[in-house]
Amino acid sequence: MALPSEQLCRHYSLDDIRSATQNFNDTLVVGKGGFGKVYEGHIKIENSSSITVAIKRFESISNQGIPEFMAEIETLSKLRHAHLVSLLGYCNDDQEMIIVYEYMSRGSLYDHLHKSNTPLSWSQRLKISLGAARGLDYLHTGAGTKHGVVHRDVKSTNILLDEDWEAKISDFGLAKNFPINQSSTYVHTGIKGTFGYMDPEIFMTGKFTRKTDVFAFGVVMFELLSGRQAVHLDGDEDLSLAIWAHDCVKNRNLDEVVAVELRREVSTKSLKEFSQIAYRCLDSDPKERPTMSEVVVALQLLESSPEKFEDCAKPAGIFGLTWTMPSNYFALPKSLTKMSLKSIGDGYIKSLMNSNNNSDCSSSVPSEDSEVLPGNEQMQAQELKIFSYTDLERSTSKFKKCIFEVGQHCVFKGWVHERNYSPSKRGVGLAITVMYFEHRPKHVQLERELQVMGEFRHPNLQRLLGYCLEGEKFYLVHELIEKRTLKDYLKGSAQELPFIMRVKIAIGVVSGLVFLHHKQMIDEVWSLSTDYIRIDKDFNAKISYFDLARLVRRESVSGSGNSGAQCDIRDLGYLLMEMLRGKSMSKKEQINLGKRKHYLSGQISDMSDEMIRKVVDRRIKLSVPLTERSRELLYIIQNCIGQGYSLEQALDDLEQIYSRMTRK
Repeated sequence: MALPSEQLCRHYSLDDIRSATQNFNDTLVVGKGGFGKVYEGHIKIENSSSITVAIKRFESISNQGIPEFMAEIETLSKLRHAHLVSLLGYCNDDQEMIIVYEYMSRGSLYDHLHKSNTPLSWSQRLKISLGAARGLDYLHTGAGTKHGVVHRDVKSTNILLDEDWEAKISDFGLAKNFPINQSSTYVHTGIKGTFGYMDPEIFMTGKFTRKTDVFAFGVVMFELLSGRQAVHLDGDEDLSLAIWAHDCVKNRNLDEVVAVELRREVSTKSLKEFSQIAYRCLDSDPKERPTMSEVVVALQLLESSPEKFEDCAKPAGIFGLTWTMPSNYFALPKSLTKMSLKSIGDGYIKSLMNSNNNSDCSSSVPSEDSEVLPGNEQMQAQELKIFSYTDLERSTSKFKKCIFEVGQHCVFKGWVHERNYSPSKRGVGLAITVMYFEHRPKHVQLERELQVMGEFRHPNLQRLLGYCLEGEKFYLVHELIEKRTLKDYLKGSAQELPFIMRVKIAIGVVSGLVFLHHKQMIDEVWSLSTDYIRIDKDFNAKISYFDLARLVRRESVSGSGNSGAQCDIRDLGYLLMEMLRGKSMSKKEQINLGKRKHYLSGQISDMSDEMIRKVVDRRIKLSVPLTERSRELLYIIQNCIGQGYSLEQALDDLEQIYSRMTRK
């Protein structure tokens, strides 16, 4: 196996390494293993400054040896992703085996869970899970190449954390490549790995697959959920976390698994959803385990779901409720000032009380002692507020100024109080869309659409807050995004929307689409027009859905037989082309692009840099790296208008481009 060229990673001299580690000073050791030691080092770069790196020195007598050293270099030199530890270089002088990586300042996940006992919050644990899952998904799906990678040693020790708690997969000494076009991938090799994380299937077949990594990731998820090690002592016996946690969840004893510090911080619903993802990863039948792409989507949904206890006190809407209870159910404090109720299902009603001395209390009352009376029939879409016309009129100064138009509908800006949504001069901004009914839809149909819209909670979707019905007019109330639409930015100067921000916006759009389709809205046809994508101050994209008619289920476009997901992938190709070239596409251009008669005729790899520049927005000055990133974006566009490409794949490929542009 040949070592990679300097273009892929740098060869460091042994003198460089000795200088960086103060001649392998033991005080700089930050990790040890059967392979050898890892040092914190400082490598000089061209401008006389230095960067902090991690230097892994293999022992000549280690069990890993030359094959693993070469395998790790070969694998990492070809892979670049925001959630994989970056390879910077290597040294093989004087029979040394040394690898230089980017430095991960917060060390391994294992250290935080099992050594320092760092108090990780639920959001941090979700972030770490999602980051590691994205890294593995990138490995499994081929990273835009013809081959994928089975890691074969996924564990908390090999998940490293940077300063911002971003997780990155490390240690590719056991990794194996496989052809990405094989539906079932088996790697025949000796049994290697780490006990506690190893798929039982390995011991029966000797085969490693992508589902082997999925199993190990399930163990890591249960480590995050429980705080226990993959193999831990139970009395005098070693206990497998995988077996124990799987049995607990199967027997509905989740409380035994969840770490004590998480029980009060996180809702039962979120804990159950997280545990179910991990549970599926540990299925004894590898075919029943999810793919890492499916795990990523499930964790994204969980991360974007507002399931924490602090949200529980928010009323679900307008309702009628009475109950009777014995006087000794609980004693109310004299200082009680407010009481609100929220259904939590499973036959219980939870009461949440806030006293003016900040000492909160709560109680559960069996539902057989309660009676729910019919409330306002309009309030069937839970968590959506029904605004009165008077309140909307006051919040918009009597609909004085239309801030922009979407189709035939006018959008007004309004302001309401942050807590109770009453009209206010300051507080929360609203975007209020006024719509007219030629024929007012049936209440059931309208209720269905509102219920659907109320479920859309994702960072890349403009949030619907409520609605109002007044005569023949219908008012949709969304969160206000002060910044402009993507179309506005594309019309502006190149400085306003540099290439890297276009990629970031594209990632946000696709993330929102993945969420929508995972919510089983794949039969809907969504507008991906630049008019309907709003950009906030941090250049995060938000898909807006002002027009209720766009949510109505309809058959595939023009009888083409395409599902909504396929239509969105195709439309995504059009959108990306508009973003790349900086102007909208005509219908004829879209048709030509779909037939591959436009810019993408022939092989993209054969396109000269000059041809690439003719495609890209002329206001962007293309450097050599940007020309290559543009070529990569054209590949994604070509895949979008082709066959067999998914939104998840598009998201992965866009993240690769962004990772290459942000890598130091």
